[in-house]
Amino acid sequence: MKYEYEKLADEDLFALLSENKEVSNLAFNELHKRYSQKMYSYLNRLLGNRFFIKDLYQEIFVKIYNIGIKRKEKQLNNFNAYIYQTAKNLCLNHFKSENKLPELYSEYMNDIKSEDKDIDEDRIEMLKKSVKLLPEIYREVIILSEFENLSNSSIAEITGDTEINIRVKLHRAKKMLRDIYARMKRRMKVIEEND
Repeated sequence: MKYEYEKLADEDLFALLSENKEVSNLAFNELHKRYSQKMYSYLNRLLGNRFFIKDLYQEIFVKIYNIGIKRKEKQLNNFNAYIYQTAKNLCLNHFKSENKLPELYSEYMNDIKSEDKDIDEDRIEMLKKSVKLLPEIYREVIILSEFENLSNSSIAEITGDTEINIRVKLHRAKKMLRDIYARMKRRMKVIEEND
């Protein structure tokens, strides 16, 4: 059977991984094309510019492929959430194997590039620092929601929380972020006035 791979949903492509080798390879290539940049950016934001990102990046796709070719009977409901959860788990496993779990998100904002020319460097730095100061449970949902553009249901699948808890955490995270940013802005103003 011939498929128009670029028109298939991610979940359908994942299901095709268990087909014959030709179909499986074509389906995998399409998934890789769709998620390659997203996963690399996610890892880079999650871990900072570390030397092992390329290894983890490859491991994500190898794991997805291997699980897909063995998965004959089950239907996957949300491939997007599944691949992000796979990436997150691989990162955590990597650090567990080294017996050290750093704050995975501490360097998340290092790569922010301003598309808005009116935002000055100081404000960007304050935003980066504000996100870093959020407690990890809030930092994770803000990153997945605001920077990875995932839905609440996808975030719930990734974190193992309910959608209601995700909404609550996002609300609290945004409030905390506004408060932290406002305090930093006030401090900057006081420093500037004293100079």
